[in-house]
Amino acid sequence: MIPHVNFALRVIKNVTMYLENYWQNSEGFFKWILVSSEKKVDHVIIPNLQDEDKQILGFVFHREADIMYNEEIDSSERKMIIAPLIARKIIQKYIGNLLDPYRFQWLNEGFIIFQQVYIIDEIVSDFRMMDLFIVQFQHELLDLNTYIDINPVIKCDNYPENYIYSFLSHIKSSIIWRMLERILSPNIFSKGINIYLNIQYTEMGRTSDSLWISIQNVIDELDAEYQFNVRSAVDSWSMQSFSVLKVMRNYLSNVTTISIQFRNKLDEKQYYIPVTYTTESKPNFTITWSNIQWLTSSNPKIEIPLREDQWIILNLQQAGYYRVNYDNENWLKIARYLNSEEYSNIHVLNRAQIIDDAFYFAIKKSIKFSLFWELAIYLQKEKDYIAWYPMIKALEFMSNAFAFSKFYSQFQKIKEPLNAINLFDEDTNDDHVNCLKLELAKWKCIINDTSCTTWANHQLQWHLKNPEENK
Repeated sequence: MIPHVNFALRVIKNVTMYLENYWQNSEGFFKWILVSSEKKVDHVIIPNLQDEDKQILGFVFHREADIMYNEEIDSSERKMIIAPLIARKIIQKYIGNLLDPYRFQWLNEGFIIFQQVYIIDEIVSDFRMMDLFIVQFQHELLDLNTYIDINPVIKCDNYPENYIYSFLSHIKSSIIWRMLERILSPNIFSKGINIYLNIQYTEMGRTSDSLWISIQNVIDELDAEYQFNVRSAVDSWSMQSFSVLKVMRNYLSNVTTISIQFRNKLDEKQYYIPVTYTTESKPNFTITWSNIQWLTSSNPKIEIPLREDQWIILNLQQAGYYRVNYDNENWLKIARYLNSEEYSNIHVLNRAQIIDDAFYFAIKKSIKFSLFWELAIYLQKEKDYIAWYPMIKALEFMSNAFAFSKFYSQFQKIKEPLNAINLFDEDTNDDHVNCLKLELAKWKCIINDTSCTTWANHQLQWHLKNPEENK
C-alpha cells in the first residue's frame, strides 16, 4: 500500500457511507446510479495528476500529493485540507450534476462546495469545517462584494480574471445553499432534494425550477401558511449584492426598528432578507421557522418591542448574507456583555460576525474606531480560533493599509488580548487552539514583541530535547 494514506482511506469510507445514508430515500437517484454502472467505484491515486476533474465510469482519481498525510511531519491542520478535497471528489462522482451542467454550472458547483464542507463537518466534528467556511469564505466574499458584483451569469472564457469571477460566483452559490439549509432546517432541505432526485433522475429533467418546486412542496405540506417562495428568494439572493441591516432603537418607547440599506439601487426591486435575532434576556441562537421574520419590498421595516437595558443581535449563526449595523448604544451594550464572563453565551459565529461587521463599519467611518476597539478588547478572554479569525484578518488589512507608525499605535490596543493567550503551553489536541497560537505568535513577532523571541527559543529548546518526538 502507498504510505501515508490511512487518513485518506478513512475519509473515503466515511464520506461514502454518509452520502448513502443522507440520500437513502432517493431510490430513483440510486437506480439511476446503478444503471450508469456505478455499482463499484475504485479510488486511484496518481502522482502528478494533471486533469483533476477527469471522470471515468467506476473510478475516482486523486493526486497523490493532495491526500498524503504523514503523522510524523505533517501538522494536524493538514487533515482539514485533505478531508474536503476527498469529499469533493466523491460528491462530484455521485451527485456532481444535481442540475443540468450546461445551464446551471454555478448552482452545481455551489452545491458541491456546500456539501463537501457540510459532510466533513458532520463526520469529523472536531474540524468545525462549517464554522471555518463562514469566517474564511463568507466574510471574504462580503469584503470582495463591496467592490465587485458577484452573480451567476459570468461565463468562464479563456481569461484568468474570468476564472476568478467564476470561482467567486461558485462560493456565493454555496453560501446560498447554506442559507436555504439553515432557514428551512436540514430535514426539509434534504427531504426536498430527495424528492427532486427521485423524480428528476428518473425522468432526466434536471432544471432549477423542478428543484425549487420539489422543495416548495415540502414546505407547503408542512405549513401551508408559511409565506416563503423558494424560487423568488433564491433568484433575489443570486443577483443581488449583500445588504446592510440598520438597527435603530428608541430607548424611550422601547421599540427597535430594523430596516435595510441598499448599496445598489437595482437591489431594491425585489428582495427577501431573512431576519433572525436574539436578545440579552434570553440568548438563543438556534434558528427555527418561528423566529424568522422577512424584510421584503412589501414589508421594508420590522419593529420589535425590547427593553432598553438589553442588547439585540441579528443574523443568528450568520445564516443570512448581510451585515448588521446597530445604533451606538446597542454596540456598547454588546461590548459590555462580551467583556463580561458571560461572553460565551453569544454563539461563536456571532462573536466573529460582531468583530467582522464592526471593523467593516469602522473602516467605512460608519462607526468610530474607538467603538471597534471596545468590542475587540474582549478577545483577551477568547480562546476560540473562529472568533479570533476576523481580528487576524483586520490586523492583516491594517498592516497593509496604514503607515507602520499608525498601524503600530493601533496595534498597541490589541496587545493585551494577544498576551492573554499563553504561547508556552504544550500543544493541545485542539487543532484550532494550535492554529490560534501560531497566528498570535506571528503577530507578536511582526511588532518585535520580546515574548515572541522567548517563545521561539522555548520551541527550539523543546525540539532539541527530543528531535525524533518533538516536531
